Amino acid sequence: MIWTVLPVAPLILSFVALDMLYADGFRELFQSLGIERYFPSHGDVRFFNSLIVYVSIGLFHLMACLVVMAMMARFIQRMDETIRRRTWVVLAVSILILGLLNIMARQAAFDGPLNLTYRSICSIIQPSNVAEHILPGGCTEPGLSMFAWFAVLPYVFGLVAAAFASAAISTVGDPLKEEVTDSSDEIHNRMHLIETAFQATVFVLVTSTLSLMLFYQLPLSVVEDDTSRTLISGFAQGMTMFWGMVFTLTLIAIFGPAHLLLRHRVHSGGQAEVPQTLGGESLRKRLSRILAVLAPLLLGSSASLVDLISSAL
Repeated sequence: MIWTVLPVAPLILSFVALDMLYADGFRELFQSLGIERYFPSHGDVRFFNSLIVYVSIGLFHLMACLVVMAMMARFIQRMDETIRRRTWVVLAVSILILGLLNIMARQAAFDGPLNLTYRSICSIIQPSNVAEHILPGGCTEPGLSMFAWFAVLPYVFGLVAAAFASAAISTVGDPLKEEVTDSSDEIHNRMHLIETAFQATVFVLVTSTLSLMLFYQLPLSVVEDDTSRTLISGFAQGMTMFWGMVFTLTLIAIFGPAHLLLRHRVHSGGQAEVPQTLGGESLRKRLSRILAVLAPLLLGSSASLVDLISSAL
């Protein structure tokens, strides 16, 4: 059941880190970045321009997540009945942990992560009175506004897609126990599953990072003051890099143990032929795999795309 924790372990650590960093005075600091510094005219149009870009990337990301979930569900359904049942349990527990973690983040005693993410952006935009049918009446009010749904759906779908991938590859075995040896065909089938799940999860976590990048840039559409814009841009870049790091750790947490365990099975089983993706790959292949693992972090640390989009708006 260790696979139930792997997809959400980096998220738990990130929430703890953000809660430790948050201080009560931060909310007023974020609000002060927007007070009397909003664009005097055409604010709704500017905000809509930024929001439509974010929603477009978000919808693309949601569709990608749904495709990944369907792919992983298909893999799971093809498994033997006993393994399939256990795999669905692993997935259900992972999603339950994810749900409980996000419920906890809405409680006053542990709301630092929420205040440093959604509420910090909302507190800058909400007083500008743009798109009142989308924005909440208050950033801390109960329930979820349309703007809150826009923020939460890409983030949640990305993590759920990662949980699907983690559950699918949990059939590789428990990394804390000795494993029995498998036939060559079984090894190759597991190798194909891990490779497919890895590529799919990289894709959805990269699009998750991109959608978060655009969300943190939304206040730039309503704030005119150059100093405030510089501070907001710096905060957005820092938070995007933070989440890129979290998603890179998510990839390592899910696929690192599976990769090592499969290598152990190959060697302990005395396989005459080591699968190329496990031992005989070229340097170029290994470098491309490393870059794929680091893709969310690399995207999160790059500000060029954000600056290009922001300047265009």
